[in-house]
Amino acid sequence: MEKTLKITLLLVCLLPSFFGKAQTDNTDSSSKNIFVENAPPLSPLDSLIFYERRLIGLGQSIITARSQEERVTSTYFFAKTLIAALKQPGSFDYPFDSAARYVSILTPPDKSFRIFTWSLKWGKDSLVTADSFEFYGAIQKQNADKLELYGLYDSSARLGKPEHIQLSNRFWYGALYYQIIETKHKKQKYYTLLGWDGHTMASSRKIADVLVFDEMGKPRFGAPIFEMEENVPPQHRVIFEFRDDAVMTLRYIKKKDLIAFEHLIPPDNNSIGMYETYLPDGSFDYFIFKKGKWKKKEMLFENVKNIPMEEFSPGYQQSQP
Repeated sequence: MEKTLKITLLLVCLLPSFFGKAQTDNTDSSSKNIFVENAPPLSPLDSLIFYERRLIGLGQSIITARSQEERVTSTYFFAKTLIAALKQPGSFDYPFDSAARYVSILTPPDKSFRIFTWSLKWGKDSLVTADSFEFYGAIQKQNADKLELYGLYDSSARLGKPEHIQLSNRFWYGALYYQIIETKHKKQKYYTLLGWDGHTMASSRKIADVLVFDEMGKPRFGAPIFEMEENVPPQHRVIFEFRDDAVMTLRYIKKKDLIAFEHLIPPDNNSIGMYETYLPDGSFDYFIFKKGKWKKKEMLFENVKNIPMEEFSPGYQQSQP
């Protein structure tokens, strides 16, 4: 346990410096693989293939390793390897298709950036149960003169009221993202992200968040665009919490241009507000984007679960958790 804690602290302390260096160091790293030891000198493409194979092996260990120590160690080296890969020339256009089982990779329609997210299971040394999940991520942004990388650091356990605050990449509400929706109002682009959070043994969460870039081009998570009720200040993000063994749908439907979500209810009046007991009731509400806001509407009369996957957001690259 003590050794696992030391590895975890090392992971937390070192990753910010790795990403910080990646934002400023734009030299050709194909011949100096500084993040992964013993990497052979290869062409940029061969280097990317090499890194992807390492990601696959480490990703398998993150998911299947029985001990927490092994999973933490694999997560540490997974992050190092991914950073090294994303520093390679041509990496922005490399799909990492073979590694997509272990890391979610989403690209908006304007192809201005990519966002990578993955999870680490915490709990007993078991392949089945988990006490909680911790999330990791990176944004790879392609500019005319340089490639920028931003690490994402999960702070969800320390946030009091995350629905009403904007967050930076260093103070992020962690989730495994599975859809991205690009919208624009006036001159501001919004990249809405739909994600999953395993949360605890008692409950899971689905999250609708939004990514924007500030005047300096830095990523910011959350914006007051989710209008839940009229005459009530809009939220920066929406968090749906429900019983852990339930399946709740939160999806963007491209042909309808809306975000559909299952309505959650408590099992009885005594459980109102105890969100770990909430269950979907089979009906759907939805958000529609108007005048720069995702406005909540009630009762979508369509069986969302039967809509084919290809009709979802073009950024969708892996099955919904």
